[in-house]
Amino acid sequence: MKARIPIFFFLVSLVISSQAQVRTIVFEYERSVFDGGNPLPSGQLFFINGQVGPDIHLVEIELYKPSFDKKLYTANWKRPFNSQSDMFQALFKFKLKSSSTYDLKINYYRYVTIQEYQKLGTLLENALHAYLDQSIQQSNDRRLMFSSSPDRMLAAMNQIVNNGLTLYRSKNQIEFPGFSDIIRVRLKDLEDSRLKRAKYSSDEKDPEKAQAVRAAYIKKRKEELMVLVQTELRQYINSDLLVLNDSKLIDAYPTERSLNPIAINLGYGGVYLEGSFNDLEYDDGAYLGISLPFANARSDATFWRNTALSAGVFLQNFEDVDGETLSGPIVGRPYYVGLGYRAFRFIRINAGITALERTGANASSDLQLSPFLGVSAEIGLWLGINR
Repeated sequence: MKARIPIFFFLVSLVISSQAQVRTIVFEYERSVFDGGNPLPSGQLFFINGQVGPDIHLVEIELYKPSFDKKLYTANWKRPFNSQSDMFQALFKFKLKSSSTYDLKINYYRYVTIQEYQKLGTLLENALHAYLDQSIQQSNDRRLMFSSSPDRMLAAMNQIVNNGLTLYRSKNQIEFPGFSDIIRVRLKDLEDSRLKRAKYSSDEKDPEKAQAVRAAYIKKRKEELMVLVQTELRQYINSDLLVLNDSKLIDAYPTERSLNPIAINLGYGGVYLEGSFNDLEYDDGAYLGISLPFANARSDATFWRNTALSAGVFLQNFEDVDGETLSGPIVGRPYYVGLGYRAFRFIRINAGITALERTGANASSDLQLSPFLGVSAEIGLWLGINR
């Protein structure tokens, strides 16, 4: 028996080391499949590798619910500085559910050219200028009339920029932060300003001249605002900007059918025998059991992952105050069934019902069901039982 102990620990360490390794899945661009068409791993982290051209500097792998209903997660790879590698490797941290299907989109980004950068800046500036021109007009009481509040206008301007940048990414993965409070304050000042600040002609009774002066004043204030807007916009798009070069859509891709873990519990618990709170009769002892979790995929809710159906047997019989032995039917030891909750990584709290049977000379053989409470250490084993 002693000779087998080193072999046992060697096998355990081998299993632990194999579990610690992160799997690598290869994406085949031409066929739009992973690992030759095999399902994706479920309930674990994994790497996705694939080929890229020398001009590709960013790869995004987007995960969606079926029919591209909702984006769940995005993994990305950014080409290291001075790297000439023709392979990307992205760590996929979202743990997929077993026996499910997902939609994926793999996006490839390259640097924008000077012409593309100039065109993008011009398009965004023109769109913002048109919006401001339509939103700020002259009112009858010599105020500048706004189509909506400054806060809503600022939000609309941010949306215009974000919509225009849909196909673009920053190499540093910095999203457009939105226009600053300086722009908001300037919009508020414009909303509160009166056109009487404009210098009218000496003949204020001339409506045509007054209208021309007001129009010039409005134009000047809009241009001053637009200069600030352009400055903040260029500060962002002057960064290392990438543009979508190619995209692969993969719908209804399956995941692996995972194996259910069976957890072995070795613990210590107490069993209520009889009596009131002030005169409580109980016994305690060590027990050995198993736990079957309600949820086997780690992407499920935490509560259900940690909750399990527990069953096991106490390693010794109990004894009441009269000296009678409390065993269990059939197996000759008390056994229990209940629920267990994993409070810590290796610690599970168990509560349930224990089946007892008195075995003394004068004892009846009636079955007695008594509540118990225990704490156990848990070791998870994969025994190859399919879901």
